[in-house]
Amino acid sequence: MFYQKALDCHSKNPEKDGNSSQKVEWYEGLGAAFYSLANFSDSIKAYSEMAWAAEISGDKIKQTKALHMVSASQFEGSEIRASLESAEKSVRCGEQAGDSREAQAELSFALYRMGRSNLTLGNYADAIALGEKTIEVAEKIGEAGLRALPYACHLLAAVYISLGDFEKAVFYEEQEIKLNRRLGNIRSLGNGLNSLGEIRRLQGDGQKAVEYYDEALSIMKEIGNKSSELMILSNRAGARLLSGEFERAETELRNVIEMVGDAGHFILPETYAFLAQALLGQNKPAPALEATQKSLALAEKAGSRENIGTSWRVLGMVASCLGQNVEVNEETLTASDCFKRSLQIFVEAGIETERARTLRDYAQSGSAVNPAEIMNEAREIFMQYKMPLEAARTSL
Repeated sequence: MFYQKALDCHSKNPEKDGNSSQKVEWYEGLGAAFYSLANFSDSIKAYSEMAWAAEISGDKIKQTKALHMVSASQFEGSEIRASLESAEKSVRCGEQAGDSREAQAELSFALYRMGRSNLTLGNYADAIALGEKTIEVAEKIGEAGLRALPYACHLLAAVYISLGDFEKAVFYEEQEIKLNRRLGNIRSLGNGLNSLGEIRRLQGDGQKAVEYYDEALSIMKEIGNKSSELMILSNRAGARLLSGEFERAETELRNVIEMVGDAGHFILPETYAFLAQALLGQNKPAPALEATQKSLALAEKAGSRENIGTSWRVLGMVASCLGQNVEVNEETLTASDCFKRSLQIFVEAGIETERARTLRDYAQSGSAVNPAEIMNEAREIFMQYKMPLEAARTSL
């Protein structure tokens, strides 16, 4: 890479070429290259060096950008708590960078990164407040703030997807897509289409979800964005579960895991949960247990409450299929134990639609004492949240 060669040359001859400002530019380019390749450990290193060089040169604006890109890289690599800490540093730095349009533009991205990490950690009220603050800051600086607005809309849509408010989620996704088309931001356009696919998948329309995922995937492949491509491939395989394409889903999910390799990716807790369900659909509970244990371990490491709750639900399904207790974190648990832990997490997080899925799977598992009552509660929640396809699947 050009940027790496320039830095290597400078390290050998520091007195001849390159100052701190030049190094900021080189590290920024290097970080961007690693990020696009989904090489997040190296992008974290490059952007951290960029932040240091910017601090040495007294460039608060570039330091703010470097820190929020460290946060972005940590997030993509599933280091969610570290991502939040870096975003908080970026916001503090951005608040000291002045009132110029450029400074406020970088501050808006720092706020977005804080919101994105809070969303994954299940802090929905904070995520909404930060999404709205991002919009407020971006709108104050006119054209200079336009680039951050789609990200803020994406964040708010993602929060409302988790909360099951699909009308608000669609509103914000449509705003995001409209802004991205105006700006010519192809990558973010692809992410918006992926989110529309997620809405359809969660509403139970797997076929429509796949159509959105395919459109988003073609964009990501065209621009060479590996990280988003991996996310969409995993999501699409998850949608195939709705139509009973278990073998195909398994193949696609294993390909995602292989493509991620040792680099890590925030999508993996969900990928492994999907894989477990694909295996259960083929009556393979033993490997499904292994996949679910991996899902739970990754979700707990990341601190993602939604994924933790999902992993416990799938563990309940696996235990029911095995017809025996399962070993989890040195505990011996029944299927009912697992479902109840899932329910507790979703109650605490306020994610009613996911609680309904757990109630449904619990009722269908054969391990519940009062399955009809539990099933009726699940159906009522799906109807309340305007999810008729999921309500139709909710029966004994």
